[in-house]
Amino acid sequence: MCGIAGIVPSRDLDPAQLERWVRQMCQSMVHRGPDDEGVFIAPDIGIGVRRLAIMDIENGGQPMYSSDGRHTVVFNGEIYNYVALREELQRQGCHFATNCDTEVVLRLFEVGGIDGFQKLEGMFGVAVWDQAEKRLTIARDWLGQKSVYWTRCQFGWAFASEIKALLVLPGVQRRMDLTALSHYMSLRYLPGEQTFFDGIHKLPAAHALEVTRSGVRPLRLWTPKYEPKSAGDEAAVLDELDSLLNKVVSEHLMSDVPLGAFLSGGIDSSLMVAYAARASKEPLRTFSVGVDDESQSELPWARRVRGRYKTRHIET
Repeated sequence: MCGIAGIVPSRDLDPAQLERWVRQMCQSMVHRGPDDEGVFIAPDIGIGVRRLAIMDIENGGQPMYSSDGRHTVVFNGEIYNYVALREELQRQGCHFATNCDTEVVLRLFEVGGIDGFQKLEGMFGVAVWDQAEKRLTIARDWLGQKSVYWTRCQFGWAFASEIKALLVLPGVQRRMDLTALSHYMSLRYLPGEQTFFDGIHKLPAAHALEVTRSGVRPLRLWTPKYEPKSAGDEAAVLDELDSLLNKVVSEHLMSDVPLGAFLSGGIDSSLMVAYAARASKEPLRTFSVGVDDESQSELPWARRVRGRYKTRHIET
């Protein structure tokens, strides 16, 4: 998990002041990225990132830049098919300086613009600055696993991975959106772009936002397709599900640092630990939290999973 943030001024700003604001936004999200901070400041843009180093720890720092200096990217997320995409781009003549998925996202945008994001499989909140077009493109993954928020402020437009990073900016008000509150009380979620803060919007899942000095333009990147259901018998469906779960969990294990799993003892976490333990090259780390009332605690079930898959287990 990383934190990304930025400002597109609608008028000329003092670069030093712009950098201070971007760094303040990043500092409010240190918990999202304790390993590093990076900023990029130019007359028409200020973007920053707090990094949690997972892939290519030594060379994967952000912001990341194209070789010609035209594009700058900040990225929060993980792309599970980045190795295949990297090989495809290399066949097209792209050269890579790192072994991380952030650079793959950057090269895809260089080659195909925002349409290149259609090839991504994973979760992401990403912002790419195009110096030639003076345009910032912000995009969010297909199911909205990574959050992105944006607002119109007194000196332009701003975005961030968390709302509180926007609230550090002058003129951004902590004002309740009563319509959003009403929707939440009725629906138990906030539809569309709404947040609890008046004037602060969430970028919907599978959408992008193009931002220039003159304004913003929303774009839809993807729409779900309701294809025919599986037609096989129960055994065939179970085999297909087993294969898909094994593939998806294995893809999620890409990391240059140790991995762990929360093991509640329920069906879903036990399944994930089972597949992860089979795919892991070393004993999987698992963590469980119990309650004082033993009749309500799932620790006994977690211990059974731990014993079966020989995980390195910690419980509290």
